[in-house]
Amino acid sequence: MNNDQRIAEIEARCELATPGPWKLGEDETIEAESDCIACRLNTRQDAEFIANARTDIPYLLGQLAERDKEIERLQEAMQDK
Repeated sequence: MNNDQRIAEIEARCELATPGPWKLGEDETIEAESDCIACRLNTRQDAEFIANARTDIPYLLGQLAERDKEIERLQEAMQDK
């Protein structure tokens, strides 16, 4: 699987996931609105990682898209020289 396919799969999973933002609830649960998404995780660090994934992953995907556009623009500029 190449990077573009992997990113497309991640984007698809993001689109299907419960809308965010998610937050860390009591007892290391992950909540969206009033629904519990994940209950009783092993550590607070795990819970914080998962809770932030709903906003972190779309942000990172956006950064990758911007980077790819810039690479393409620079490649085109080099070909024009």
